[in-house]
Amino acid sequence: MAIRRFAQIAISNLDLALAVSDLMIAQPERRIAAVLLRSAGARHDPLVRVSQADLGQMANASRKLVSKALHQFGQSGWVETGYNAIKICDAQALKDFAANRRL
Repeated sequence: MAIRRFAQIAISNLDLALAVSDLMIAQPERRIAAVLLRSAGARHDPLVRVSQADLGQMANASRKLVSKALHQFGQSGWVETGYNAIKICDAQALKDFAANRRL
């Protein structure tokens, strides 16, 4: 039982560390990409049910900036947007962009 609890605490701390790491990304568009990927979760679900306003709060960015970034991601074929949902079409491209390996 103690091992299970330790694992739960370790996973919680990892999630927190990843969230903090995402928020330390200086460029808001890259930060939005990182937060969107994290929101997809470990199950790699391509459909993230989140509003642009909520994504903005999670990424410490305005809804207007989130809208602009998602439009750019959509033009590049990385995501498709819908009502309170964002489908990740090219997770690797988003990862590369978030990690500053892609313009």
